Amino acid sequence: MSDMLPSDESREEQEQQSAAARRYREASAERKEIEAKLAAGVQYPDSPERIASRVNRLLERGGVPPAAAVASVHAEALDVPEALERVIGLTKDLQPWSFLPRGARAAATVARISILRNGLERPHGTGFLVSPRLLLTNHHVLPNAQSARRCFLEFNAQVTVENAPDATIRFEFDPDTFFTADEHLD
Repeated sequence: MSDMLPSDESREEQEQQSAAARRYREASAERKEIEAKLAAGVQYPDSPERIASRVNRLLERGGVPPAAAVASVHAEALDVPEALERVIGLTKDLQPWSFLPRGARAAATVARISILRNGLERPHGTGFLVSPRLLLTNHHVLPNAQSARRCFLEFNAQVTVENAPDATIRFEFDPDTFFTADEHLD
């Protein structure tokens, strides 16, 4: 894992920084348009459709307290049973008890990707299993097979219910078996 020279590491970091700067430049026209609208006093998002879309996303993801949503939608006085029914129906935030074990099962597929640099292990990113032997992560985390050879996976990189470090399960990458990367899908 430590066979990469420091110049290779800095070159890889410079390539990642250049790619981030390019994406920033590519978005500059849209960013300037938004800044001009904000300066003119137009609140972003500026169209009723965008506002409605944002409100729907917030409600679906639980980003707005149900009480606030109910207060704005139902201004008329309601007795308590009707109000509670409307809160439940509006927010759709009830989950079956199996939600927690299903979440734990999904979390077990997530791994921390760490990199060995100058003899030190440093967290570098995350990925998740899409099959028993195939991990998916972002291009900027593992842009090429050479960088994958310097990294390793740690499953269970978390703390327990008692707030103690959990026992991690470590794996090394095998990019010679399979590795693919697509910068545009980063």
